[in-house]
Amino acid sequence: MRGSNNSTKVLFIGNIDSKVTEDDLMLLFQNSTYVRLKYDRETLKPLGYGFVEFKDSESVTIAIEKFSNYFLKGKVIKLSRPYWINFLFSIINSTHSIFFPTHQNKIS
Repeated sequence: MRGSNNSTKVLFIGNIDSKVTEDDLMLLFQNSTYVRLKYDRETLKPLGYGFVEFKDSESVTIAIEKFSNYFLKGKVIKLSRPYWINFLFSIINSTHSIFFPTHQNKIS
């Protein structure tokens, strides 16, 4: 696995066929807690990727091991941890004082 932070409970799924539904993914990943497919805002056509959330990061690891290179409705789905989510949260957490100042500027 790329990177050392495997604490995320979210799984990225790519190369999803347009006929796949969120219910299909809930059935496939039976221990998931949340599934979201992404759609084009204007055309409402599937974008071919989505996210599945699990109760813990161990379930993500098991899903990746079990369903890597899995054929779903004629296409091989691609699974990975969405490292960019952890990256964004680390930036937000390390620079939170920029967005949420802990002190107020006093005008004399």
